[in-house]
Amino acid sequence: MHYGYFPIQRQIRVEGFHSIHYTTFEPEDLYPGERHDFCELIVVRRGSCALLTDSTAVNLTERQAILISPNNFHCLWTHNRPLGILVTTFDCRDQALVPLFDRPFAVQGALERRLREYYREAYHLCGDHWIKTQELEKVEEQELALGQSAGNLLELFLIQALREQDAGRLPQAERGGS
Repeated sequence: MHYGYFPIQRQIRVEGFHSIHYTTFEPEDLYPGERHDFCELIVVRRGSCALLTDSTAVNLTERQAILISPNNFHCLWTHNRPLGILVTTFDCRDQALVPLFDRPFAVQGALERRLREYYREAYHLCGDHWIKTQELEKVEEQELALGQSAGNLLELFLIQALREQDAGRLPQAERGGS
């Protein structure tokens, strides 16, 4: 009997995490900014902020996100109420992500469900370090393939966002400064 073979083209590969955390800012706070050689996903869970990068200026509100490209300076400042953001920094050098980079988008429906699955797994990966520290090397995996599972779920979120963008169903966030 002859069996067919379908090789898998892995177009998006999360190679590792640098940080996974939730952070808050007070009204009118300014985060002076940073630049690093890995991706950063910022998801606004509470409040709103203005975000400035080398390539864009946007306002982000609740249930909106932005994927900052590597080596892109970014800073943010909050508006008139507290801000709560989920931040994931990770290595992914795949060109397939380019259409998502530095463009804010809404996180709702199926995309929001994918994000919740990812953060649930990421929380288990980080344990007590979720809020206390960004240093993942201090956390040892408790369950079988927990880091791999979190990486796979982040990949699925990114794939879902790209598919929705391709289909014209990925709502864009408002552009412009505050």
